[in-house]
Amino acid sequence: MKKTIALIIAVLLLTLTACSGGKEKSETTSQPVSTTKSLNYITDWGSAELPDDFPSPPSKAHAFSVSTGKADPTGSGYRSDWTRLTFTCPETEIYSFSNQLSQNGYKGGMRKISNPTYYSEGFNGNWQNGKTFVRIVSSEDKDGGEIKLVIDVFDCTDNFPDALLEYFPKFNGFTKSGGYYYGYTSSDNIETETFSGSFYPVHWNWDFGFENAFVGVSQAEVEAYVSDLAENGFTGQYSTSVLDGCSVISVDMVKYVSDDESYGVFMLYNQILKTFDIVYTNNIADFLDTEEES
Repeated sequence: MKKTIALIIAVLLLTLTACSGGKEKSETTSQPVSTTKSLNYITDWGSAELPDDFPSPPSKAHAFSVSTGKADPTGSGYRSDWTRLTFTCPETEIYSFSNQLSQNGYKGGMRKISNPTYYSEGFNGNWQNGKTFVRIVSSEDKDGGEIKLVIDVFDCTDNFPDALLEYFPKFNGFTKSGGYYYGYTSSDNIETETFSGSFYPVHWNWDFGFENAFVGVSQAEVEAYVSDLAENGFTGQYSTSVLDGCSVISVDMVKYVSDDESYGVFMLYNQILKTFDIVYTNNIADFLDTEEES
């Protein structure tokens, strides 16, 4: 068993080195600075809500608006108040903006995705520096090689559910919300999507996937969490693939307590976007061929 765990972690070490938001919206304002070719370019966001280390607007950004919204403490929205930036700029300047975020200490990644099967069409990107979370909500191709971009900025919050700690080690990271909880009956019909404080009914999943993934995650953090799961009695397997043009690693870890009790952690690490999708469950049959795994 120890050799199997060691092999999983060792292969991960080698492989990893290889290659929206809230419900409320408030007032909207525009910040014109200089006019060229009838466009009002901006050089400042004009919002006191943004942190000092947030980059300046991309070059030749225009059609700008800023709006704000309130936290959604229990729903699927952001857990802190948020600021939304909407603007249009040349596509090349978006890459410069991403690089500036990295230079300013934000961890994350970005990729423009065409014909997606999992992610959203257009630019996908998320960053965090432990204090501030930056998320691309949407992008739209415009004429002349320009992109209309919508970005949300809000405080990082610890959204890992305390209730999961009874069964799983904690992953220390940041997500946009508290994920999605699904409670199933014995016939696998969803009975509830609201966590009442205890796990119910028979089967349940807690999903931190897709837009609720942990963001700005490093390879070292993934490796450490796999090791932590192994030390807590979880065993499993990994696979590598390409998803929507991004190199990803899938890690499936299961802990068998008895014939009738088992727990699974199913993870997807995107090496380009630096996102870490995790689903926690006591219903591993939804994710594995249990006849082969047992």
